[in-house]
Amino acid sequence: MKTRNSTIGALALLVALGVTVDAHADVIPLSGLVWEFGPGQLVNRAFDVGTFNPVSWAATLIFAATISTLIEGATLQRFFAVKFDTRRWLIWLAANFVSTAVAVASVFLSSEFDANYRPWLF
Repeated sequence: MKTRNSTIGALALLVALGVTVDAHADVIPLSGLVWEFGPGQLVNRAFDVGTFNPVSWAATLIFAATISTLIEGATLQRFFAVKFDTRRWLIWLAANFVSTAVAVASVFLSSEFDANYRPWLF
């Protein structure tokens, strides 16, 4: 019985991640547009910076991690009856934040990243 439960758990995780990957194709770009034409404009004007600034990157990181957490959690709740309390949501958010931070860091560390922004970060 233990093997069956772990198999179902693995399947649930794969489905949740698959739904997230599929949804990211639409949701993440839309959240970027909401940021850029909403609060991002205030930040850009207040600090007299362009759209590719550290505040925008931080907002992108937070939006992406939060959206991933909500999509994955909703998938697990709806299709696999996984119970989510506040603690579980926060752990899931922290895990998504770390994985998204690695993705964002890989952009900053790539050789193609504009050298003008590196002094702001390091």
